[in-house]
Amino acid sequence: MRFKSIFFCLLFLSVFFVFTVHFSLSQDIDELLTKWEKQLKDQNLITCDIKQTKSTEFLVDEVSLHGTFHYKYPHFFRIKLKGDENYELYCDGQTIHIIDHDLGEVKAYDFEDLTSQQGMPRLLIPVLGETKTEIKNNYEITYDESKDQYRLEPKGTSNLTYKSIAFRVDQRDRIQWMKVTYSNHDWTETEFKNWKEHGPVSDYFFKYLK
Repeated sequence: MRFKSIFFCLLFLSVFFVFTVHFSLSQDIDELLTKWEKQLKDQNLITCDIKQTKSTEFLVDEVSLHGTFHYKYPHFFRIKLKGDENYELYCDGQTIHIIDHDLGEVKAYDFEDLTSQQGMPRLLIPVLGETKTEIKNNYEITYDESKDQYRLEPKGTSNLTYKSIAFRVDQRDRIQWMKVTYSNHDWTETEFKNWKEHGPVSDYFFKYLK
């Protein structure tokens, strides 16, 4: 149960960076995705603070977490979360380490093997790892003016892991809130604060060191 909860966190955090660039109602989708690709491929370090609530079919109570996120394109990240669960995740582009402080365990997974596991399709790649053309082909993006929310839904069977993603942006066009609903009706809701873009950082920064 705990293992699955952590993997949902991984999936969620892999999709939200498409929304950290300007995304106005009048902006053409091609322009949006071009900006997104350019920003991420600069390979600068991006950081933020997060506050997260999760609901899963295996747990009666919701799970509350807070922590920090460090990211670099395309698959480099460090995550530290505390609260009802306490763990860290490192991905250096090849290996994913999960440090479970509650259980006192450290587990390592090959990035390619993990993302190809049954039930975890394209775990760290949806949206973030796709090209502009693939995103347009695989997802419908709409805007609900009454809720001031954007919504992204997979087209057909392009992605069976999640059902929808709703999100809002702040006055500087950075994501401030997101709710991911998965295909089994589990959901993850996250608030984002203190966005910062730093300069280039070495891949070594994302390696797990014992």
